[in-house]
Amino acid sequence: MLTKILTGAAVIALSAAGSVSAQAQTRTSAAKWCRNHDGAVVDCREIRNDTREVRSDKREILADRREIHRDIRKGDKREARQDTRELRSDRRELKGDVRDRRRDVRDLRHR
Repeated sequence: MLTKILTGAAVIALSAAGSVSAQAQTRTSAAKWCRNHDGAVVDCREIRNDTREVRSDKREILADRREIHRDIRKGDKREARQDTRELRSDRRELKGDVRDRRRDVRDLRHR
């Protein structure tokens, strides 16, 4: 009799654990998966992270521009030229990041 009670309790515990794992699976499947322009599987969270990176890069570029203007006001032309070269490469990288993010968003919409 005691074994039947223990066996029944084990079955109930296993069924409860199974329902918890099913709930956990539905939570993790909430992320929308898609393929990007390269054919790789992408999570929508990656697009949000790319958006954050683009915004932070834009903020850094604005700070660099302020620094260049400050150098010019001080008369430090050599430093301003160096910062301008670095700013040019940062803008180029930003354009590439924005282009990749747009492709990913476009591929999500066409899915």
